[in-house]
Amino acid sequence: MQSKQQFFVRCRKIVKELVEESFSELKDKRIVCFYFPKYFGAVAFSFNISSYVFIGFTKRALLSNFSSKSLIGLLAHELSHMNRFSKMSFIGKCKLIFGYYFSNKISSNEEAETDRYIIKLGYASKRYALARHSEKGKSKEVLAKSQERGYMSSEEIKNYAKSINKW
Repeated sequence: MQSKQQFFVRCRKIVKELVEESFSELKDKRIVCFYFPKYFGAVAFSFNISSYVFIGFTKRALLSNFSSKSLIGLLAHELSHMNRFSKMSFIGKCKLIFGYYFSNKISSNEEAETDRYIIKLGYASKRYALARHSEKGKSKEVLAKSQERGYMSSEEIKNYAKSINKW
C-alpha cells in the first residue's frame, strides 16, 4: 500500500496534467488535495472557496489502491464538478450547494451530468475504470444505491460513450 504522501504526490501530478489538458477554466485556481479522515460514504469530494479548489480524500480513497486510469477518472470527475461550478451564476451556485445536500434529484442530476461531461471530454475509459474498480465486490443493493445517487455504472458509461462516439 502506498503512503499518504505518495498518494498525494500522484494526485497533484495528475491534477496538474488534467487542468492543463482539459480544465483550463481552473488554471487560475489554487488546487489543494487533502486528507479527510472522517468517513461519510464518499471516496472523494470537492468544493471551491474564492480562488481555491479543494479536493478531499477519505481514508477509503487511500485504501482503495486505484490504478492510474481509475485515479485519473476520479480526479477528472472532481475537477469536472468544480469546472461546472465555476461557470454558474451566484444563484445557480446557491441552488446547487443547498440542493445537493437536501434533494436527491439535484444531487443525482449533478453526478450524472458530471460523468457525462468528462466522457464528452474524452475520459470515458478512465471513468469506466473507476466504475469497474468501485463495482468490484459490491452487492446489487449497494450498486443500486450508487446509481440512485446519479453515478453511472460501468455499462452506462460504456453505452453513453459509444452513443456519442467517445469510446
